Amino acid sequence: MREELAPDTPTLRSASGAFTRRATACHPGGVIDSPACTWHAQKPTIGYLMTTPPRPDPRTFVYRVDAQDRIIYANAAWRAFAKRNGASRLCEEVIGSSLWAHLHGKEVRDLYRLLVDRVRQDRRTRTFPFRCDSPTIRREMEMSICALRGRAVEFRCRLVCEQPRDYVSILDDNARRSRQWIVVCAWCRKVKSPKWVDLAEAITLSRLFNHGLPPQISHGICQGCKRRVLAEAGKG
Repeated sequence: MREELAPDTPTLRSASGAFTRRATACHPGGVIDSPACTWHAQKPTIGYLMTTPPRPDPRTFVYRVDAQDRIIYANAAWRAFAKRNGASRLCEEVIGSSLWAHLHGKEVRDLYRLLVDRVRQDRRTRTFPFRCDSPTIRREMEMSICALRGRAVEFRCRLVCEQPRDYVSILDDNARRSRQWIVVCAWCRKVKSPKWVDLAEAITLSRLFNHGLPPQISHGICQGCKRRVLAEAGKG
């Protein structure tokens, strides 16, 4: 693999998807965390550096919740990822905590509750794509939610492809923030500005960087992703 989901990777609070600030690289709606970088007031250039073609990643990042939605397990790949990102204590801190404490935004939590409830009801796996970007890497991920015994549920996340790109300050969770707020889709990373547009377009069309500091981020879901997630939830 071209890079091992380096320390600038957003962490799976939820995959993309780990939990808390250092652990959400693999879960929609989790906090994005990456190394601190100096914020520059000028608008950054956003583009893809096509130095190598996308290649599949063999790893699967897995975590499980029990019947009360408490996190009870994270696999070796997930734990190794946490350690590489300087969050060795994360595994111990996350185990036993509620899944819902690590998801941001009422609409995001409601959709996840719907997915988890449907999986428990009919025991059919639900699978959907999502983005898990870092400030310098664009990542396409896929999550599967599966039923286990005793109403436990397993979340399996895999990396579909990734591409390096120019640094995007708004995705740096360690950067100081202005008082401005924007809404980002937890699944595809589009920005509501006021229509849902790609992040690069939002930076160009709106004035996200006119405050000298990147805006704060809240999570929601765009119409297209909501339709796909609801369609997936309704399978039975």
